[in-house]
Amino acid sequence: PLLRPRITVPAGWSLSNDVPYPDGLAQHDPEGAGFLHCISSVNFIDEVRISYEKAQVSSYNDSSLIAQAETLFRNNAVAFGLVDTGIEQVAGATAGYAKGLNELANRTYVFKVFVKENYFFVVAEIYESTPLSYQQVTTLTNSLSLENLQNPTPSSYDPSPTPTSTPNDGGGYT
Repeated sequence: PLLRPRITVPAGWSLSNDVPYPDGLAQHDPEGAGFLHCISSVNFIDEVRISYEKAQVSSYNDSSLIAQAETLFRNNAVAFGLVDTGIEQVAGATAGYAKGLNELANRTYVFKVFVKENYFFVVAEIYESTPLSYQQVTTLTNSLSLENLQNPTPSSYDPSPTPTSTPNDGGGYT
């Protein structure tokens, strides 16, 4: 089974859900996925959802990554208008992204899809359209690491809002 990736949860944020692999819904892996859900305890509309599963191929080309991010966006972010798609570096990997805005609610919704080592990641960032919220979700997403992984024990997670390095949470997207 895949081990939970590490993330750094910023001050004022918490890991609110942690579903271990393979108990979550997957995009491609027939065995399942893991899922992490982090929320801001300062600005409750800011959240990052990270789904991870075993990559079924070693890499995707840029257009495939963008197409997958766009499909996820269209299926899950119906209240947001799609404003941009493309390729960017995320946590040291090439990711396809689809970004939308809900100007009435002043919120941004971004799906990012990428392969890192033998993991396939889907990241959803939902946040207030402000520089601070953008910086926090981007920092959290870019903290994804597969270095020195080990399965955490229930006592190894400290829910305090101080920055900690913790692994994943699994849920998934349809």
